[in-house]
Amino acid sequence: DFIKAYGKSHDPSVPYHRDPFAVDSSVGKTDALYKAHGYHTKVPHLAIVPSILHYTEPGDIVLDGFSGSGMTGVAAQFCGTAPAKYRSELEQDWKTTGHSPPKWGPRRVVLNDLGPAATFISAGYNLPFDVDTFDSTAQAILKTVDDELGWMYETLHTDGKTKGRVNFTVWSEVFSCSDCARDVVFVDAALDPVTKRIAEEIRCPHCGCEVSKETMTLQMESFVDPSTQEIAKRPRRRPVLIEYRVGKSRYEKRPTSQI
Repeated sequence: DFIKAYGKSHDPSVPYHRDPFAVDSSVGKTDALYKAHGYHTKVPHLAIVPSILHYTEPGDIVLDGFSGSGMTGVAAQFCGTAPAKYRSELEQDWKTTGHSPPKWGPRRVVLNDLGPAATFISAGYNLPFDVDTFDSTAQAILKTVDDELGWMYETLHTDGKTKGRVNFTVWSEVFSCSDCARDVVFVDAALDPVTKRIAEEIRCPHCGCEVSKETMTLQMESFVDPSTQEIAKRPRRRPVLIEYRVGKSRYEKRPTSQI
């Protein structure tokens, strides 16, 4: 039924021939579409697009019988929606390697996989939806969450007046010095602020004794487990660094009583 609705009849008078497509394909895994959902055998759609462009024409049907997360479907649709910059760069690469220019346009795809998770992810990636409605709804949800919880991610800038948005907070384990038994905040004692590396030699800030994780005692604290309502123990930690932004600029500071 799908082929009847979307396929096109084969014309026997038009022979099909494609030379082997042997090109290097090096594509990173930082594209937003690739990162939208994880899957253990996932291939970036931009690594699939050139092969589809070479072996098929717009409107052709592509079958992926072991489709995994459905990136073949994303690639086939991308052949018709690729931005002008991508098209220009690919056409230039093909020209340099002696390939004929591709025929841009979407291909129809049949995706199949035995895994329920795979078909669910594939459907999410490939079924059509209203982009504008999704965007406006998502923005409304984000605004609602920000109005309710945004204050939890605010911190006072070093000028004492401007509020910044926290990107992350670094917490450090607290140890007891093996010599003087006083608190040693590991990050404060071990992290080189310039190189951002852990120092090979660590000295207790109180007595100056040379120490290490192996010679010190990790401090523990008791708390009530919210799931079991039982008393449990966990390593004692202390916030030591806040990384935040004001506008487009990023800053670091030590936590204060005003956060």
